[in-house]
Amino acid sequence: MATSAELQSLAEEVGRTGSECLAFAGDVRDDAAISAAVRSTVDAFGRIDILFNNADICAFGLAHELSEDAWDTMIDINLKGAWLVARRIIPVMILVDRFRTLLVELDSTSLPRCYSVVVTRHNFGPLATDLALLLAKSGDAPYPWVVNILDLRSIADSDPTQGANHLNFSISSVHETLALTNASGVVIDEVPVVPQIQDQSQGRATDGSALYAYFALPTPGFSNNTFTPAQTTALENLMNNLRVTEMSYLPASTAQAEFLELKNISSTLTLDLSGVTFANGITHTFPNGTTLAPGAYLVITENLPKFQSQFPGVPATQWTSGKLDNSGESVRLEVPTYGLGILDFSYSSSWYPITAGGGASLQIIDATQPRETWSEKESWQPSATPNPGGPPVFA
Repeated sequence: MATSAELQSLAEEVGRTGSECLAFAGDVRDDAAISAAVRSTVDAFGRIDILFNNADICAFGLAHELSEDAWDTMIDINLKGAWLVARRIIPVMILVDRFRTLLVELDSTSLPRCYSVVVTRHNFGPLATDLALLLAKSGDAPYPWVVNILDLRSIADSDPTQGANHLNFSISSVHETLALTNASGVVIDEVPVVPQIQDQSQGRATDGSALYAYFALPTPGFSNNTFTPAQTTALENLMNNLRVTEMSYLPASTAQAEFLELKNISSTLTLDLSGVTFANGITHTFPNGTTLAPGAYLVITENLPKFQSQFPGVPATQWTSGKLDNSGESVRLEVPTYGLGILDFSYSSSWYPITAGGGASLQIIDATQPRETWSEKESWQPSATPNPGGPPVFA
C-alpha cells in the first residue's frame, strides 16, 4: 500500500516522461474522498476511460481464525470499496462516447493463505459483470464495457519467468490430479485431469459442483456458466466456420488498398458477426446485425475509395484503423469481452515475395483445413489475379 510520499514520487516520475499524472491518497471506504478525487480528475482531463479497481487487504489465517473485525474490514475494502469507487466513476464514463474498460485484478501470488480475499474478490466478479452487462446499453459501441476478472487465472506453461501468473509446471494431456493447498500443505481443493480433447477445456459443470465437463468454449477468468446453450451454439458456429481466405497486405501501388476477405465456409449456417473483432493486425469490430450467409464472402479494406476504384462492383467496408504489416505479423479475429479466438495466425512476406508489392494477393488453398494451418506457408498461394469477394484464382 503506497504512502502519500510514494504516490507523489510516482506522479513526478510520470511527469518526467512528458505525461500528466494526478495522485490522491485516500480510503476506498470514504465516499467523500472518492467523489473529490473523481471531480479533480474530470476537471483536469475532462474524462475517465479506465477504472483499475484493485484495492484489497488480507489478514493471514484460516477462516475460523479470523476475528469479526478483520472480516468486516476486508469486506468493506475489498468488496464495498470497489463498489463505491465504481459507483462514482461509472456515471462519468457513460458520458464518454468511446470504448471503456472496468478492470478488476488480484495478484494470484497472495492467494494460498488469504481465504477472505478469495471470497471477497469472487463476490466482486458477479458485481462487476452485472455492471458491465447493464451499462452496455448506455453506449453506442456494440460492446462498450469490458470486465476482466483476472484473479485465480494462471497459465500452466512451465515458464514462471514470463510473469507471476505463469506456473512452474504444465498439465498432463493424459491423466493427473491438480490440488490447491494452503501454506501448510493442507488441501483446499483438488480436481482430476482426465484425457483432454483438443481445443476444449475441462472444469466443473457448474461453478463449485462435483460434476466435471468438457467446454468447447473455454472461459478463463469467467464463470463456467457464462454462456447459455444458444450462445454456445452460435459461438461454436463462428469458431468453426468463419475464416480469412484472402489478403492483400502490400499493394503494388499507392493507388490501391489493402484488404482482407472473410468467408463463411458452412454450406447451411448463417453466421452472426455482431461484435466480432480484429484484435491484432488491424482494428475493426463488425456492427450489431452483421451476418454472413452460407458460403458467402465479406471484404473489409484499408481505404474504400481506392478499393472500389481497383475492384468496381465488389461490396466492401472500410476497416476502422491500422494497416497490415508489410513484412508480416499476427492477425487475430476474436469474440470480444471473453477473448475467444476465432482465428489467430501469422503471415510473412518471405513466403511469396510477389505478394509484397508485386501485385499478387495471398489466397488460402483449402479453407476447410484446421485453424492452426493458417500460419503455415503451405496453406497459402499467391495469386496474380486478386479476387476479393469471390473464389480463389491461383494464377
